[in-house]
Amino acid sequence: FFEHYNYTKGSIAYLQLNEKLETVGSPHILDLPIKSHLSYPYLFEDNGNLYFIPESCHNSTISLFKCEEFPHKWSWVRNILEKPCHGADNSLIKHNNLYYLFVHNYVQGQYWPVIYYASSLEEPFQEHPLAKIGARKIPEASECYHTHCTRGAGKIFFAGDRLIRPAQFSQRG
Repeated sequence: FFEHYNYTKGSIAYLQLNEKLETVGSPHILDLPIKSHLSYPYLFEDNGNLYFIPESCHNSTISLFKCEEFPHKWSWVRNILEKPCHGADNSLIKHNNLYYLFVHNYVQGQYWPVIYYASSLEEPFQEHPLAKIGARKIPEASECYHTHCTRGAGKIFFAGDRLIRPAQFSQRG
């Protein structure tokens, strides 16, 4: 699953691979009810179901989709966060029976990292009391500040007992 960009707008698409990991056929674009730009399809499994959250910041919501027929049929479940939420590169993880949603919310011309949480995917997500992340300068990269170094860059995972959230350096875009 990936962002299929046609120089005007992004859509969510998928490719099929053979045993040699070579592509089979052309990209298949998902038919989703959101008609604005979509990118960063964040897939995750929960209670035996497959879900994804696409970046839809131009729609001002963060939407949750559930897989009905893999890989081509997905149904809209709900908006996890409503307007005005210009969230970019959204990543979600379940940890200690809570769902944590890492968001970069576009406010006053900049993206600001915020964490939301809920006890289930059906309940409202609320801002975490320690929601503002990355608010310090990172010593290893003198140009790297929180708005440039904390956008999501892939699936959150565990390495032993440590939680790892990949981040991208995006100072120039």
